[in-house]
Order: sequence, then C-alpha cells, then structure tokens
Amino acid sequence: MTAAPDQATDRLDRWHRLDAAAGGLALDLALYATSAAFAAITAATSTLPPHRAWGAVASAGYLLVALAAAGQLLARRTRPDTPLANRRARWTVTAAAWAATALLPVLVQSIQRAAGRTDRAQEEVVVVEHAGQRLADHGTPYLGHHAIAALPPDERLLGYTPYQPGMALFGLPRAASDAWWTDARIWFALATALLLALAVTTLRRAGHSADRPGGDLLLRGVQAATVLPVAALTLATGGDDLPVLALCLLALAYAATGRTGAAGVAVGAAGALKLFAWPIALVLLCWAATHRRATRFTAGALGLPVLALLPALLVDRDALLENVLRFPLGHGLVTSPAASPFPGHLIATALPAGRLIATALLLAAGAAIAVRLARRPPRTATAAALICGYGLLAAILLMPATRFGYLLYPLALLAWAPALRREPAHPRPVRPTPGREPHTRRRPEDMSSYHDREDAGRQLADRLTDLTGQPDVIVLGLVRGGVPVARVVAERLGAPLDVLVVRKLGMPWAPEVAFGALGPGGVRVLNDQVAARLGADEMAEVQRREQTELDRREARYRDGRPPLDLAGRTAVIVDDGLATGATARAAVQVARHLGARRVVVAVPVGAQEAYEMLSAEADLVVCVQRPPEFGAVSAYYDDFHEVSDDEVTDALAAVG
Repeated sequence: MTAAPDQATDRLDRWHRLDAAAGGLALDLALYATSAAFAAITAATSTLPPHRAWGAVASAGYLLVALAAAGQLLARRTRPDTPLANRRARWTVTAAAWAATALLPVLVQSIQRAAGRTDRAQEEVVVVEHAGQRLADHGTPYLGHHAIAALPPDERLLGYTPYQPGMALFGLPRAASDAWWTDARIWFALATALLLALAVTTLRRAGHSADRPGGDLLLRGVQAATVLPVAALTLATGGDDLPVLALCLLALAYAATGRTGAAGVAVGAAGALKLFAWPIALVLLCWAATHRRATRFTAGALGLPVLALLPALLVDRDALLENVLRFPLGHGLVTSPAASPFPGHLIATALPAGRLIATALLLAAGAAIAVRLARRPPRTATAAALICGYGLLAAILLMPATRFGYLLYPLALLAWAPALRREPAHPRPVRPTPGREPHTRRRPEDMSSYHDREDAGRQLADRLTDLTGQPDVIVLGLVRGGVPVARVVAERLGAPLDVLVVRKLGMPWAPEVAFGALGPGGVRVLNDQVAARLGADEMAEVQRREQTELDRREARYRDGRPPLDLAGRTAVIVDDGLATGATARAAVQVARHLGARRVVVAVPVGAQEAYEMLSAEADLVVCVQRPPEFGAVSAYYDDFHEVSDDEVTDALAAVG
C-alpha cells in the first residue's frame, strides 16, 4: 500500500479503470492499431532515412500484433476465461510486438549498415561508437576543443560526445570489429531487455500489480518503455536513451520494494550514462531521506557517476568540460541540432529575447518542483515516479532546444508509476446505502486520522490492555505495513514480536480471488470449493511461485532466527488496516494451523464488511475505527509511506 494525495490517487484509479476495460485488451488493440498508423505515416513522410526504414518494418509488425489483439478480444467475448486472452497471452503479444517493431528494425538496419549503407543510423550511434574507439585508444571518450576545431566544419558536430563517460562502453564492441553485431544499438537493446526484465522480476516478486482485477499495470508500464512508437523508434534509430530509461525504471522498482541501496546503484548507473538521469536521482534522494536512508542511497547514486567521471577528468579535464558542459549549454564550436517545435523552442526563436524568456520559464518550473520536494517530499516510489514524469515533461516542453524522442522519459515514468503501488487499485467497498453515492476515497468527517503507523499502534494498544502482561501472548505483524504498528503494540503489551509471512494463493486469471494461503513451516490452507476450479498444474504453478516469495521474505526478515512457537499461545495478528481482509483471513487460518490456541486480529481501521468477515474466522477482532463508507486504508493516515524491508528488520531487532 502506498500514500499519495487524493487527486493523484484518483488519477491513478481512473487510469486503472481504462486499463482494465475488456481485461486490458481494448487498450492493447488501440495501442497497436494507432502505432501501426503512426509507423506507416513515418515510412511515407519522414525526411530521415533511418526513420523511414523503421516505419517500413514496424508498420507491418504493429499491424500483425493489432490483429492478434483483436483475435484475443474476440476470443475473450466468446469465452471469458480463455487462456488465449489471459495475462500471460498479453505479455506474449507484447514481447512479439517489441521484437517486431524495435528489435527487428535494429537488426535490419545494423546488417544494412555493416554492408555499407551509411544512412541506417542516426548521429548519436556514430558518436557513441567513436567515443568507444577513443576510450580504447586514449583512455577518454572525449575530444578537446582544439581537436574538434581541427575537424572539417561539417564533422564537428560528430566530434562532440555530450554524454557521461559510461555511455562510451556501448561503443567498445565497434572498436574491435565493424560487424553488424558491434552496432551500438544492438548493445543498447540487449542492456534494455535485461534491465527491464530485472525490474519486472523485482516488482513481481514483491507482489506489485499482481492482484489487479482486469488490467495489468505492470504490463502497461513495460509497453510504454518498449512498444510505444516513441520508444521503439528511438531504439531502432538511435537507442542511447533506452538503457538510461530502463535503469531509472529499475531504480524506481527497487525503491518500491524498499531496496534503497540498490535503487541508488541503478540510478547512479543511469547518471553515469547521461545527465537526463540526474533529476530522477535527486527526486529519489528526497524519497530516501523521508525513510532516513539518504546515505545508503547516495553511495550508489553519487558514487557511480563520480567513478565514471574520474578517469576522463584525470586524462583530459578540458575535453571533459568541453563535451559535458560547454556543448550542452550552447557554448561549443557548434550548437545542438535539436529543434522540435515545443513551446520553449518556439518562444526562443519567435520572440525578442525569446531564449532568455524560455530559460526563465524553465528555471521557474525547476524552482516550483524544488519547493514541492522541500515541502512535500515523496514518501512512496509512486509519488517519486509521478514527480519525475511531470517534472521532465515540463522541462522538455520548456527547453529552448530539445527532441520529440525525449518524451519517452515522462511517458514511460508516468505509465510506470501505477505499477509501483502495492495497494490494490480498487479495495472492495462496502455496499452503499440505496440512493446514496458511495465514497471511495474521502475519509468521513467524523473519523479521525492517524499521524503515522506508530500513532496508530499506540491507539490500538489502548484497546488491547486486557492482554497486557499475559505470558502466552505473541504479537505477529503482517509484512510489511503491519510491522511498525505491531512493534508499538508489542512494546505496550510487554509481548514478544514476530512477523507472520503469509501468501494468498490467487486464481491465475483473477489473483484477487484466493483459493488458499501459504504460511511458514510448510503450512498450506486450501478452500476446496474454490480450488476445485483449478487443474493440478495450475494450482502447482501458483503455489510454487508464492512459496518462493514466502521463503525469500522469511529468510530476509528472520536472518537465521527461528520463528516463535505458536502452539497453545494467543496470537495477536496486527496490520495497518483492513480493506478486503483477505490477507488477514489467510493469516488467521495459518496461525491456527501453527497451533495457536486463540487468534486475535487487531487493526487501527478497517471496512465494516472485512470486520464482519474476520469476526467469523478469529476469536476476537479489535478494530479501532470502522467507517460505514470505507475507501482506502491510506486515507486514514497523514503519513502512510511504503514500509521498507529495513524497517521490518529494525522493528524486529528493537523488540526482539
């Protein structure tokens, strides 16, 4: 679960409703069909040969996957549970789309270029490859001012390398051979694929977007970074932005799963390639600071770019400054040809003192974002992604010189943000009173909020005083959000604290519908009536996946410590709130199978429907607030930041 302002949360929920239409297939079809038209127009009208070549291949690829999506849509209407239209099938079509519209054009243009076609790559490909050659020959990827001045005037632009030193690594294969496979775009594509796969795996293992009915927000985020024409065209013709973007998305995935140090390393690696990643690193630094992890984050986020700059700085400091500072600021021997007709460029070229005005607007936008970060720093990865997306969009629109291709950064970041949320986009609401409009977000006026989870724990502990000092009581925090609440409760009751890691076993086509649950020590609880709808192979696959994640979390949180024995004891299961109550219900069942004599569920706030459901499962349910019209748990907290793995282990150490 994550915290976000109501307005931003509502925007994400509207996006989810659109994404979930027809199980996500309606938007898939619209994406592929629109992209096919764009690629065809590009092939027919572009004045850039690499773009025309991309359009010729990609238009056919988009058309084929659009037909596949249309077939999936028809199959779903005929049989809603058909495997031809489930999430796995949609991921397969997306992978085919990327292969046909980005990877195949890269391969074709690389082979044609190796055969002698000089018009099958944009300038940035040549620049990166030249940088790799210089790095291999001289230890720096940069030419100095005088060396660039000695080049023929029409070659000086290619003499500049406006990237950070790490980008030259993608040009090193070309220094060894002129074969098609040494084209820098091949290596851009390979790095992008590996990094995105790592980001997806990271989020899936943590349960992100796995419980979304209908659409798949993680798939949508991947589509924005791969098959969206601005991404596919950029990779096929230039490609240098895609590894940078993939590293930034990976950093956000690590942030969403509480891996602060890894997030710093990922965004630091991006910053070692291109300056575009530095604003994202700054936003994530603010996020890390809210969790008191700024030092851990900064080690990678700042350390890697510094390590990349040091060799170039020592070999030729003036060449580094000429390429990395003077040229991007417009003070080189030539100026950047970037001139897409965005507002900043139009103002700079059409108005008196236009460049000064555009620069002032850009600085004003930057100042507004800085104030926002200072006053309300992002507490969740979702909020950080939204700030990065909207901030970069504003910067791109207001820059005096920029390219359309840079739009892939904000578009991908904004599409990635919903996939970072751990809270289901639509908690099951209580049935509204007839004739009344249900409230899905606003906190009822007569319901107080908690400052944070510690405050909620203190108020919850006040309702559990009958358990104080009882020797058989053990407090179990549901990971991750319930652990900070449980820590306070355990301290107040004078009881030991442990975590209860449970994993719901969801139906493959509807993960929000549980057919059972897994717990520590090999405990498995099944709902035989629901499980009967699954085949043995399907059931085994879900159990294997969830068992792997349960084992990972157990190892991470216990750090070799054995679990506390529940046999004959009173287990107090604590979470930060109840939306549907499905996880708490699974926890109750697991606790009973582990031998608990009595099971108490204790939460600061919950939906009435969930409370009633759990009352039939547990011996006692203590819920401080039960609003009649419940929206999201986050609405009842002023500070509802995403709990990191480190916070969980720190809480266990503090009480243990």
